[in-house]
Amino acid sequence: MRSLYYSAIDVHAAIIHNLLRKPVQGKVTPFEATQYVSTSVEISLTSEIEEMLKGGREVEVILSSSQDYEIQSRVVHKKFGIGLPVRFTVVFHKTGNVALLFEYIIDKREHYPDEAWVHVMGLETQARKVKNPYQYGDVILSPENHYGRREELMQILDELYEMAGGRERQNFRLHGIRRSGKTSLLHMIRKAVEEPETRRYFHIPDEMDNALEKWHPVFYDLQELPRNPDTREHLNSIVFFRSLTQKICRALHWTKVATHNILAHIDADFDISTVQHLRINYSQKPRSGGSTSADLETCP
Repeated sequence: MRSLYYSAIDVHAAIIHNLLRKPVQGKVTPFEATQYVSTSVEISLTSEIEEMLKGGREVEVILSSSQDYEIQSRVVHKKFGIGLPVRFTVVFHKTGNVALLFEYIIDKREHYPDEAWVHVMGLETQARKVKNPYQYGDVILSPENHYGRREELMQILDELYEMAGGRERQNFRLHGIRRSGKTSLLHMIRKAVEEPETRRYFHIPDEMDNALEKWHPVFYDLQELPRNPDTREHLNSIVFFRSLTQKICRALHWTKVATHNILAHIDADFDISTVQHLRINYSQKPRSGGSTSADLETCP
């Protein structure tokens, strides 16, 4: 019995030693999840590891597969940035306490396996009568009423953060069926860039604030352009460029005088005789799907 007791002490001492010698630790959220529901798992580093990144060291993490959960993220090997966590999407198959298995890699040569426990609840325990939070038909302008698109929102904001830091710029295209929330997502992107309180609501890290505030979002809806349904005489290039320029000037907080001056230049640059050949036409035929595009540019 005494030898068994000493053996157990040795095992626990080895576990404690391994925990103490591990140079990298992270915080994993959420602590609870629902079975068979896509769950966004976030891994953030401690302040001590943040200092390692600032010192030029590289820290990566690999989410390992398990029979207890399915990894839905296309990329399972991700690199940490200063102040930026990494995110994976998983679906838990079993209930109870489930271990998420992952491995930290430092400077591409030091490997440290780790795990985090998530309490998974069954769907039957989540069944309750709730008010339907989704609004159909109306554009959603309030973050409190915006559901189900946080992953897409964070993906775009992460890209904007990287581009503000000097990475090559690229355009984004949101494509989906009608009434699937494309316009509402564009408004959430605009509000997240413009409003710190919106960023806090969506749990966007404070470290991204300075980079996101370099952007000046311009929301431009072509359906708002004036037009005559019979002759379309008002829907021409001057109308298009004037309305777009007004939106840009408003986003940059230009004065009315400065905006008036640049609009006068647009009027002077267009020859009325050629405008008739440059009209913008819209198809009146209903479509089963659609796409929404938005370009965000910085002001020098």
